[in-house]
Amino acid sequence: MFLIPLALASCADAPYTTASGSPLPPSPDTTPKCAGGSFDTAPEFVSGWRPNYPVFSRKRNEQGPVVVKFWVLRDGSTEIIEVATRESDALRDASIEAVKEWKFRPALKGGVPMTTACVVSFIYELM
Repeated sequence: MFLIPLALASCADAPYTTASGSPLPPSPDTTPKCAGGSFDTAPEFVSGWRPNYPVFSRKRNEQGPVVVKFWVLRDGSTEIIEVATRESDALRDASIEAVKEWKFRPALKGGVPMTTACVVSFIYELM
């Protein structure tokens, strides 16, 4: 077992309520963190969206963190490993939907792409 630091991405009120999601800006506090040490070049986030804050969840005042552990595969796509939330299925599902669409340049070891474990935590909060 290994420990992975968490990245926090806020999913507050607008502008995170559009049907297509909002761009995930490239900043250290919102990009996923990946386990290090076994590769020469870390995975690099290329594209993706923050999750939508589901209207149903907002109306029910559902808030809190959703932690998504996932693999960045050798082709740069993602595969979900585990999702942890105490709040709601809707927040969990919105987080999964977003991460599934993320694209990366995969980690490299000796110039060869490799699969890497990563994690991100989305913080849903009403303002």
